Amino acid sequence: MNKKVTDPEYRLPVIEALANYGTIPGGRSMPLTVTGVDWSSGQRNERYVLKWQNAHQLSIANLVNELVGAWIAKELDITCGDPVLINISPDFVEKVMAGQEGYKAAKESVGINFGTVFISGLQPFYNQFKADEPNMVNQALMIFVFDLFVDNADRGQGKPNLFFKKENLIALDHELIFSFLSLIFIKNDEPWLVFGDLELYNKHPLLPFLKTTTPDVSVCTEKLTRINDNFWDCVNNWLPQEWKSENLHKIRKRLDLIVLNKDIFAEQISQIIKS
Repeated sequence: MNKKVTDPEYRLPVIEALANYGTIPGGRSMPLTVTGVDWSSGQRNERYVLKWQNAHQLSIANLVNELVGAWIAKELDITCGDPVLINISPDFVEKVMAGQEGYKAAKESVGINFGTVFISGLQPFYNQFKADEPNMVNQALMIFVFDLFVDNADRGQGKPNLFFKKENLIALDHELIFSFLSLIFIKNDEPWLVFGDLELYNKHPLLPFLKTTTPDVSVCTEKLTRINDNFWDCVNNWLPQEWKSENLHKIRKRLDLIVLNKDIFAEQISQIIKS
């Protein structure tokens, strides 16, 4: 598929889960590998990674983060899993998941859940970065800019959520982006000013590699203008109605401010890399 949400031919597949291929180890939200059938095309046998709507530490708000995060990433030419919606039926819970790891999460997640098309052959990104390859540097910089743009403090050196395949960096797991939504007392009314936000970027796994380069940050921040009215109209069109909330307005308002101040945002990121 690999289309952007703004592509005229875009379609968000809805998959009926049919078979369980096991929980992915290491995931705090117990992601499950499944196969199923596409409600629209009838395609079968594709493998997907399922994120439960009511797993440990997850809620529908996290699934919205995953879906909107994937749409933003793809709009910025970042490689990530193609998003899908996965329907969990009572029959799947009782006939497929009974007695299996994840049964409790499945029982509490009947209905629409988030998923991505499974990407095989992923390798850890460490030792794959090549500072003398412009394509690699540009990919790394775009992911770094993306993480600051969407306030993603979850991509750390201990948990990079980054992989490598065929010269591409693959960014996964965006359930904890838009972390500003959880802040009650300390809010940044000027989110384009990120230089002082050490908590956000100091442990980013790509920063040590970017510090060995001299990239043109403005090339990446210019792409942020793609997150425009048309993009948000497409998000509103494809986001499940029952997943919509006031948070979506807050996310758009914050990202619009950064896009409006993208030149200062670029300067701030350049300072981070040079410091």
